[in-house]
Amino acid sequence: MHNYLDFFFNHLAKPFIAVCLTLALCGFGYVGYMLITLPPAQHSGTNDIAMIPPPRGIAGGGTASTTTLTASLPSPTATSMPITAAQPTPSPIITIQPTQQAPATQPTPTPKPTRIPATPTPTPIPPQPSPSPPIQPGVNGNPWGYDFNPGTVITHPPAQFCQYFNCIPSFWQGNGYVEECQDGTYSLSGGIQGSCSFHGGDWRTLYQHH
Repeated sequence: MHNYLDFFFNHLAKPFIAVCLTLALCGFGYVGYMLITLPPAQHSGTNDIAMIPPPRGIAGGGTASTTTLTASLPSPTATSMPITAAQPTPSPIITIQPTQQAPATQPTPTPKPTRIPATPTPTPIPPQPSPSPPIQPGVNGNPWGYDFNPGTVITHPPAQFCQYFNCIPSFWQGNGYVEECQDGTYSLSGGIQGSCSFHGGDWRTLYQHH
């Protein structure tokens, strides 16, 4: 309640009293100004006093009383103009609402764009051909894997065959399959009667694996 009265006195009563005093002073000043500047009353005539001389004295020296006649003329009454004091115009009561200070707005920081590194496109790797199973070195280290384990007989040996095997002189004239003779030489007449006849007879067949 005390805060409300202080607010009313400081924000409403003081301005209203100041306005009323200002208007009252203006009104009194205006009335004084009208009284000073008002022209004086005009008279239509003046009171004239006529002195009538006494009659001539009678011989013998008598004195006659002097009769004074006063002619009174009616004096016009001064017409006074009615003076109306200016009425002060009531000033409207101004209600001042306390303003609430808006909270300071913090500037929003501008987000910096984040640079995303470009993802490199992976280079497609061409499919690698499936490697053939390595051929185990065969007898005498031949690259074809020829050995004595059961497999397929060799009827058409490669041209470099005799570089790895000890062939008989008539090896390429044979029409059978490759076999080893008893003396360790190789003949292409395997399966034919009389093969390895000059080399101790047949010993074992050479096989290929593919």
